[in-house]
Amino acid sequence: MGYDFTTLSPTDFEELIADLLSAEWGTQLEIYTEGRDRGIDLLYTRKIGVDTKAIIQCKRYGPKQRSQLLTAVKLEIKKLDRLLPQRYVLATSVALTNPNKDAIVDALKPYCLGTQDIYGANEINALLRKHKHIERAHFKLWISSTAILERVLHAGIFEVTGANVDYAIREIKKLVPHDGLNRALVVLKENNHVLIVGNPGIGKTTVARMLLCHLLKDEYEPIWITNNISEAWEVIGRAEQEKRKTVLIYDDFLGQLVFSSPRFAKNEDSSLFTLLDKVSESQYLKLILTSREYILEDAKRVHGVFSTNADSLVKATISLADYTEAARSKVLFNHLYFSDLSNERLIKILETKVYAKIVRHANFNPRVVETIAKAANSKHLDDDEYIRFIEHEFDNPAKLWRYPFDHEIDQIGRQILIAVASFDRDPLSNEIRAIILAMNSGESSEVLNSLFDRSLKQLVGNFLNSEYLPSAGSRECRQHTTLRFQNPSVREFVNEKILADPEWVLKIARSIQSFDQIETMIDLAEGIGSPIYHQDIWSVLGAAARRVQMTKHMYVMNCSDTHSFLGPYKAVFSHDYHLDKILARRLRIEGNLYPESQGFLDLKSALLKTDIWFEIFTAIQTDAEAMSGISDSVKCFTSRFGKNDGFLTQMRTVMRTAVIRILEKNIPTYVTEISELLELCEPLELTTLELLTIRHAIQRCVNEQTSSRSPETYYLDEDLSALRSLSSKLDIDLEDIESDLGNFIEAVEANSGDPEYEASTAPSSYRLEKENSLDIDQMFQGLRDRIP
Repeated sequence: MGYDFTTLSPTDFEELIADLLSAEWGTQLEIYTEGRDRGIDLLYTRKIGVDTKAIIQCKRYGPKQRSQLLTAVKLEIKKLDRLLPQRYVLATSVALTNPNKDAIVDALKPYCLGTQDIYGANEINALLRKHKHIERAHFKLWISSTAILERVLHAGIFEVTGANVDYAIREIKKLVPHDGLNRALVVLKENNHVLIVGNPGIGKTTVARMLLCHLLKDEYEPIWITNNISEAWEVIGRAEQEKRKTVLIYDDFLGQLVFSSPRFAKNEDSSLFTLLDKVSESQYLKLILTSREYILEDAKRVHGVFSTNADSLVKATISLADYTEAARSKVLFNHLYFSDLSNERLIKILETKVYAKIVRHANFNPRVVETIAKAANSKHLDDDEYIRFIEHEFDNPAKLWRYPFDHEIDQIGRQILIAVASFDRDPLSNEIRAIILAMNSGESSEVLNSLFDRSLKQLVGNFLNSEYLPSAGSRECRQHTTLRFQNPSVREFVNEKILADPEWVLKIARSIQSFDQIETMIDLAEGIGSPIYHQDIWSVLGAAARRVQMTKHMYVMNCSDTHSFLGPYKAVFSHDYHLDKILARRLRIEGNLYPESQGFLDLKSALLKTDIWFEIFTAIQTDAEAMSGISDSVKCFTSRFGKNDGFLTQMRTVMRTAVIRILEKNIPTYVTEISELLELCEPLELTTLELLTIRHAIQRCVNEQTSSRSPETYYLDEDLSALRSLSSKLDIDLEDIESDLGNFIEAVEANSGDPEYEASTAPSSYRLEKENSLDIDQMFQGLRDRIP
């Protein structure tokens, strides 16, 4: 295939030529840093066959910009007269005809010895076909091929509204490999998984994207985990069965801004480490996780199992140290070169040399670089104000959004952002629309709908990203538009705005449309410092919770078509809220009202009813994640009423009665579920008849598992462990059942195995610029190539 090299910056192109000609000529080419006053950006070699000083100049233009190239080449003759090379070689991304080459040779006499020293796009592509290891080492080249780009889009590596090939190419152009990427590659290769950690904005997700691009070369299919780790188990069984290489990506798997207990549910920690074991032994699976370092430490503190096993997660830490001056310069240069900033603004950057201050700033941050390189974030500033703006923005990344929020978007736009922040998931645009209509109930709905559409268009691509998704089971019908903040710094800023003005909390609380908002609103209400608003907020939230408790729980998750060869796809799911979550969240609200409200007393009464607990426990019949939610809810009840409260003793007695009814109805499918249900009711005081009921339920679950035609070893191992624990805890003889299950697991494992694995063809690391070869001023003069 032939490349047009448009995904490469001038520096990327220069490095490619250095590698290609070094391989072709059998000698190491070096960066020729002539000095700022001479103003020439060249490569040279000491030997090409004989002891000859040769200068190789790289000119990266669009594929058809022949006239611009010839004009630029003619300007070089005076510089060559000063340098007096014995040989001059030109490498350019422009496709050249023989007459084009003849004209260049004439313009560069006597230094250019002939057309054999002119490397146009065709000649460079020929060298790439000859030296394939060079092509593999420059991933921004091969990822720009049509076939790979289509896979990039299908995999959702760059999530954005209306993502297309052009958008993917624009994002790829900005990528810069660094030491952190190479470390992550080594960890992934050696362990089949990697946990990428680092501070906010340091580039964790960018490294994950580059790893995905790397794996695409080896025919891996990326699958983004959007909800929780249970998604992975639904994917990997099919992937291994079909011998399909799959890489699972779980971005911010512990939460985006703080540790998220609901996202990292009760058994998700043990499920994760079981998945790690599975991935490490597989020849078809890889796993990439990302998390902020402080959130990782918080998770260790909160979760015992996670803390005990956390060392089995092999980390690659991305830090500011990975961004050497060379890497920083390339990050900034690429974002500026491929930005939508005006040429006048680029000229001002060159004139003031503000790029040097940014590159050497103590708080250099790739996310801030991305933000200052977007024209929309500074359109209210003139060029001089823009320079002052970017000089100070690295001190507080969140403040980047202050002026646009206060001055560039309208009131409806601000309300939309506040409403999006009231969800702990990606809300649907129609949900946000309903909130805005409720927040402005005195206005004309027709006018508000028009204002909403206009404001949302203004926000998407700046403050927000959106994505068009289908409902589960209807891949082709994309009727939902989900919204999310462009990056975590936007959410941080909006949250600060809400907490700084409690009126926002009241406005949202009065306009709540989904029970999915309640948890976030409780957290925001608890963060309000002013006691003046407390009772008003809790009263309004209580009324809202009662009003919306029957709304559907919406979430985005990967969905698989059983009979489709296309693989999983992201879709919008919905289901009724489980009763325990409704009670737990309402209890958190009512418990903050003084004196005790009637709603609080009603909730206490409900928790002492067997029918209520029976309904709560039946959720495990249809929802694999229900048990972890029930466990969290029971913790909430226990925390609210105190460990020694007589109320808790009564509640646990009612719960035990409900559990026995559940077992009699043959609802649990796994022994682990039986164990977890009984654990919720501890301490256990069981009758002989109840113990017999429990033993019968365990026997039934094992019989169902061992008679399955496609048993899942993960669940079998979990059940065996739970069975042994119950035998000890309840002091009942389960040896015969344990033996049957153990023998079955051995037989299943004996019949499983992985086929031969195809070796990787992608490089194990990427070429990095030598620090001592860098001339920042020289590099940024390359911005002039973008200016007509």
